[in-house]
Amino acid sequence: MRRWLRRNTKLAPRVALGRARLVLWLLLWMLGLNAVRMPHSAEAFHLVGSADGCELSTTADAMPCDCTRVSGGLRRLLRWSIPLNLASANDLEALPRIGPKRAAAIVADRNEHGPFPRVASLQRVRGVGPATAALLRDALHVRGPDPCESAPRRVH
Repeated sequence: MRRWLRRNTKLAPRVALGRARLVLWLLLWMLGLNAVRMPHSAEAFHLVGSADGCELSTTADAMPCDCTRVSGGLRRLLRWSIPLNLASANDLEALPRIGPKRAAAIVADRNEHGPFPRVASLQRVRGVGPATAALLRDALHVRGPDPCESAPRRVH
């Protein structure tokens, strides 16, 4: 292999560049692990209210959060399902395979034809087929209690 690389000098810089990229990627990945590390078990996150909605904080000093203001992205982070008949287009964009156009189509269909009786009825929206509806089954809810209502205000 080395002898072949020496003969083909055009490829040698590419291989070296590939190794440098790999080393740089590994270094950034290792540094990123320290930045994203969760706090120790003694600390916990709290859902607190802010001007823009709800957010996670390590201090419980701020005002508590109202469940109607929890965004779709925060619900996905906490593994809570999103209420299909109350969600805005921005909340729906946090779901897999749902972009801005499809989220707007879901909201427009809900406004035109009324609330969805079940998550499987999302298939009436153009661009949402059986596979997408099955994928979203656990991420959305129509009936039943909102997971946010029964969740403790501390999130570990």
